[in-house]
Amino acid sequence: MKHAWLPRRFAHRWSMRSRLLSIVLSSTVVAGLVGVMAMYWAATVENERMHDEHLAELAQTVMRFAEHELLESMPASGPPAGGVVDDETTTTLGTRFMYQIWSQDGRLMLRSHNAPPTPLAALGRMGYGTQEFIGGAAVTFVARGASHALEVHVADLVEQRNDVVLGSLAAPMGGFALAVLIVLVLAWRAMSQAVGPMTETAAQLVSRSPTDLTPLEVANMPIELQPIVDAINALFTRIMGALIHERDFSAMAAHELRTPLAALRLYAQVAQSASRGIDDAILKESLGNLLVNVDRCSHFVDQLLALARAEGAPELALTGPMDLERVVADVFDDMAFEADRRNIGLRSHLGVLAMHGRRAGVQTLLRNLVSNAIRYSPEGGEVEVRAFEAEDAVVLVVDDNGPGIPVADRDKVFDRFRRLSDDGRGFGLGLAIVRAVADTHRATIELSQAPLGGLRVQVRFPRPEPVMPNTTLTAATPNET
Repeated sequence: MKHAWLPRRFAHRWSMRSRLLSIVLSSTVVAGLVGVMAMYWAATVENERMHDEHLAELAQTVMRFAEHELLESMPASGPPAGGVVDDETTTTLGTRFMYQIWSQDGRLMLRSHNAPPTPLAALGRMGYGTQEFIGGAAVTFVARGASHALEVHVADLVEQRNDVVLGSLAAPMGGFALAVLIVLVLAWRAMSQAVGPMTETAAQLVSRSPTDLTPLEVANMPIELQPIVDAINALFTRIMGALIHERDFSAMAAHELRTPLAALRLYAQVAQSASRGIDDAILKESLGNLLVNVDRCSHFVDQLLALARAEGAPELALTGPMDLERVVADVFDDMAFEADRRNIGLRSHLGVLAMHGRRAGVQTLLRNLVSNAIRYSPEGGEVEVRAFEAEDAVVLVVDDNGPGIPVADRDKVFDRFRRLSDDGRGFGLGLAIVRAVADTHRATIELSQAPLGGLRVQVRFPRPEPVMPNTTLTAATPNET
C-alpha cells in the first residue's frame, strides 16, 4: 500500500539494512519453526510409543495384583453392581490412569476410584483404542489374564499425555528464542559493518568541494559496492576531462577573438583619424576592413554556437526522415554568394533523396563541409556533393579540388581550433562541428583524396533500427475506427 502522506521523493525509498534484517529474521524464524515442528512431531511419536508401552505394563501389573485384591475386597455374595471400587488407587494411580477388571461373563469385578462403571473399551476387543469420557479423550488398552477368566481395561487421558510433550518442548523453545535474539544482534552488527563503507562514501561526497574530482578511496570496500565507487570515479574522470576540455576551449576562443577584436579597434581608430583629416580613401578602406573583421567575428560566434548545439543535445539526432534534396539546396543557397565571389561551381549528384536524422544537424554538417571546400578551393574551382545508399547506411560525400589534407594530419583536423596554416582562413572549428554532428548521429567520417584532386570527406550515416510493432495491443472492436 502506498503512503499518500509521504512526499513523492520519499514514497519509494527503503532501507537496505531493514530489508536484510527482515529477510534474516524471517528466514531464521521459518527455519526455527520448521525445526520445532519436526521436534514436536518426533517428541509426540516417541511420547505415544512410551505411554503405550507404559499402558500395557500397567495392564499387566493390574492383572497380577487383581486376584489378591479380589480375594480381600470381594463380598461373599459376589461383586456389587458397578464393581468393587479400589480406593488405594487414589494415591497410586492419581487422576490420570483408570482401570477395570471384568469377568468372562461381563460382570465388573473391580475398578479404580476414577473409573466409570461402564466399560472403558469394548468387551472382548483386545489391544489399543480410543474412547471419549467426561474428562476428555483417553487411550485404552484391553488384555486378558493367563487363565482368560478376567479381562483388564486400562485408560490414559490424552490431555495429560500432551502436557508431557509440551513440557518437554519448553527448553528447546527457550533456546530457539535465545538463538533468534543472538542472530538478530549478530545480523545487526554485520549490516552496520556492511553499510559503513556506504556511509563513508556519502560523507566523502558531501564534504568535498565542487571542484574536487579526485577518486574516492574507501577502506574495507565490499565487493558489491566496488562497481558503484568505480562508476563514480569514472564519472569524476570524465567530468575532469570535460572541464579541462572546456577550459582549453575557452582559452582558445579568447585567443582567437583577441586578433579580430584588436583589428576592429585598430581600423576604428584609423577611420576616426581619417574622418578628422577628411581622407575619404583611407576612411573607406578602414571601414571596409572594419566590416570584414566584424563579419569574421560574427562567423566565429556562429561557429561557436553551432559547435555548442551539436555537442550539447545528442538526443536530438533521432527526429525522423528528412528531404535530403531540400537540405542540399538550402546549403547551396547559403553558400551561393561566397561561391559566386570566387567563381566556384557547386554541383550535386543525389542517388538518395531522403535520410533519417536531425535536419538542422545534417544541414550544419553539410554547410561546414561545403564552406571549407569553397574556402580552400582555388578560384574557378569545383565543389561536388554526392549522396548514395550503401548497405545499411546513407553516405554523404563532399569533394573539392583544393590542396587537400596530408595523411599524417587527417586525424588532427577534427580537434577544436586546429588549423594546418596561419593564412587567416577560418578558425579551425568547421571539422570539429562536423565531427560533433556525426557523433550525435552515430555516423563515421573518412577523409581521402578526391577525384577532383583535393579533399574528399565521406560521412556514413547508419540507418535507424526498425521499430518492432507492439503485439500486445488489443484488437479494435468492429465499432472502432
